[in-house]
Amino acid sequence: MFYSQELIEEVREANPIEEVVNEYVPLKNSKGICPFHDDHNPSLSISPRKGIAKCFVCMSHAVDVFSWIMMMKKVSFPEAIRILADRKGIKIPDLTDEDKQMLAKQKRKEQILEETVNFYHNQLLSVMELTKGKEK
Repeated sequence: MFYSQELIEEVREANPIEEVVNEYVPLKNSKGICPFHDDHNPSLSISPRKGIAKCFVCMSHAVDVFSWIMMMKKVSFPEAIRILADRKGIKIPDLTDEDKQMLAKQKRKEQILEETVNFYHNQLLSVMELTKGKEK
């Protein structure tokens, strides 16, 4: 699709998870305050050996360095690869026109899903507000 598995692994190995996460969250003994929810105790844990990060409050599963960048910067996987490659000076090939079209379609799908989630969330809040006084 966009990038070879070899390039992806090169970028992953050049960007240790603890180093990348530490740019966003100060870590102490591989633990930190999670930036994805209102955290007051260090619930974010990093496993350098496994190359993963996990918040034991808000994450249902651990994330790798690419997923971390995707979540922090709200970007797609190919964009996360570019960010991490640039961070370490790794040269990556330009996207083809076909890749760019596929990426644009994916972004549009994500926008539609986000709008749908927001719509139904607001509908649910409206229903809850309407039924608030009727719970007797």
